[in-house]
Amino acid sequence: MTNQHFLYDILRTCQYSQTLAEVADKLFVSKPYLGRALKGAETSFGVKLVERSKKPILLTKAGIETLKHLEVIAAAEDDLQRVLAREASRAPQPVNILVSNIFLEPMVLDLLCQRQLTDPQLRFCLNSAVENVAESNFHYDIIVGKRYLNQDYHSMPLPSNQVYIYISNHCRIYEPDKVVLPFKSEYVGDMNDARFVGINGAGGMYEYIVKSFSDLGIQLNTVAKVDNIADSLRMAKMQAEQSLMALASNYSVKQLGLRQYNLIELPPKMLEFENAVMYQRNLSSVGKLAEYLHEGLQKKIKEDADPCR
Repeated sequence: MTNQHFLYDILRTCQYSQTLAEVADKLFVSKPYLGRALKGAETSFGVKLVERSKKPILLTKAGIETLKHLEVIAAAEDDLQRVLAREASRAPQPVNILVSNIFLEPMVLDLLCQRQLTDPQLRFCLNSAVENVAESNFHYDIIVGKRYLNQDYHSMPLPSNQVYIYISNHCRIYEPDKVVLPFKSEYVGDMNDARFVGINGAGGMYEYIVKSFSDLGIQLNTVAKVDNIADSLRMAKMQAEQSLMALASNYSVKQLGLRQYNLIELPPKMLEFENAVMYQRNLSSVGKLAEYLHEGLQKKIKEDADPCR
């Protein structure tokens, strides 16, 4: 109980009591303790709140006004306590996570699933199709991907992840005795003839990819746009004879168990990602989860850079 709430109880009880001793009995406190509390309030406010010389005791004009205002404050405090008690009794709220770098989404999901094995109480909501994080008012608890400058978020940098061009064994470029092919200028013609599966949304990343290829003289023939890397690879596999190509990480290709393919390395600095794991500074409860993701992603990104691993 706050001092203001206690003073409210004193003044309210004075209205139905003969003496301060009776007020103390009704509030289950000693008379000296009640007297000190009342005297302290009167000294603080600089006015007399209770006329003690009369029987029954009476509230002064200042006491009546104080009681009216304290009644509002007490009601607000009681309401707040009910709300907090209700929130405390609810099931854990899911952690709202955004993966703005689509190539990291499979890694993040795997790490979260592994975390739930040791922390069954973990609840999360994974998002990956946001056009503009800034316009979404940064309402995410954790953001994985492009590093944003926002003073409300603590940022932990990640290395840039490796991205490849996935081609099936039906592409003219395909070399069966290799997994990874270095990018060569003579591939440009074949890539212009191939069909491409793009990624929908993802914060403008598709437009960034199209421009980057255009700078190399490759005009992507986009025949479809899907929601994630896994779907683009499934489509490329199902329509392998159509010479479909897609951008992918080695991690995603291995996850799907694809066979008879090549991964073409992109030219240096063609697609570079300034990655980070960020979490809201005022949410200490998600800090450990963010640190867990940061540690796990550092390891997975390093391993993913070696396709033969």
